[in-house]
Amino acid sequence: MLFALGALLNVILFIKVPSLLRNFSKRDLFLFFLSIEAISTTGLALAVGALWSAIFAVLFFATLPVLYLLLDFFLEEISLNHKTGEIRGIYLTCINAAIAVGPLIVAKFADKNLQSIYLLALVLLVPVFLSFLFFPKPIRKHTKHHDALHLPILNWLRRPDIRRVTTVRFVLQFFYALMVIFTPLYLHEVIQFSWSEIGLIFTIMLLPFVIFEWPMGELGDRYWGEKEIMTLGLFIMGISLIIMPFLGKSFMAWATILFLSRVGASWVEVSAESYFFKKISGDDVGLISIFKLATPVSIIAGAFLGSVLLAFLPFNLIFFFLALVVLLGMKESLFIHDTL
Repeated sequence: MLFALGALLNVILFIKVPSLLRNFSKRDLFLFFLSIEAISTTGLALAVGALWSAIFAVLFFATLPVLYLLLDFFLEEISLNHKTGEIRGIYLTCINAAIAVGPLIVAKFADKNLQSIYLLALVLLVPVFLSFLFFPKPIRKHTKHHDALHLPILNWLRRPDIRRVTTVRFVLQFFYALMVIFTPLYLHEVIQFSWSEIGLIFTIMLLPFVIFEWPMGELGDRYWGEKEIMTLGLFIMGISLIIMPFLGKSFMAWATILFLSRVGASWVEVSAESYFFKKISGDDVGLISIFKLATPVSIIAGAFLGSVLLAFLPFNLIFFFLALVVLLGMKESLFIHDTL
């Protein structure tokens, strides 16, 4: 429920960002939300009691996706269309390489002292803050802005390829939401892995995002196009999910199947991002906001539906439900017009 509350607040922030850009630069907004992220991280490290921990957790979940949204605005301004896949691939590889280190830290410290993890996270925000504090002012500003609660929904609906790739992104983010929230619980409570074992499994699981996104982005630019990569990735994700309920307590089995699921997810992620940003310009901040809204909306949906399913069904059936959603997403990817 904390994930869902944070995502709900994030939806409001995403809707507000395009209108905020009328009065503030992207750099200033980035520094503002980064400061909030630092405050919430400090709060998680020092909070005493469930209430304050919950408040800072919701704040953390709400503001982090806004930072990624603003980074997308920066990146789109400097991206050349014929190299969008390669550029997005490099960008996502750098982000996911950092994310992959996280479970290793959890594996080392989680069974001992969670406070040290939050304090380390706070320290890691310092170079980011300093980098953007001295970041040069933008050469040009966005010209298309939309008032709060007036995102360009009609424009989005009139562009079927943009609409379909946004739906694919929602399916991917829904997959992430359910897996991030419920897989650690399933592995710990049902399969009976320790948190240290889960940390190592998750490190292996995240490696595809480091290995595949750069080359698959470049492959989409030069040879295949994004449609085939996106569809094949969804298929691999769906098959992996169908296998998961049948696995017992085997470290290698879970590490392998979760690795394969993320192979598919990494292909979908880079191809969907590349396709979308090839279809829009850096001025289309409203369309970018709608595209990125798939993340918080999927978290709300995933947290709610997952909780409902757990109330009435065995835990392992969540994987079958998620497989159905992922495989239905192939209907959207198959009907987009490819870029090659």
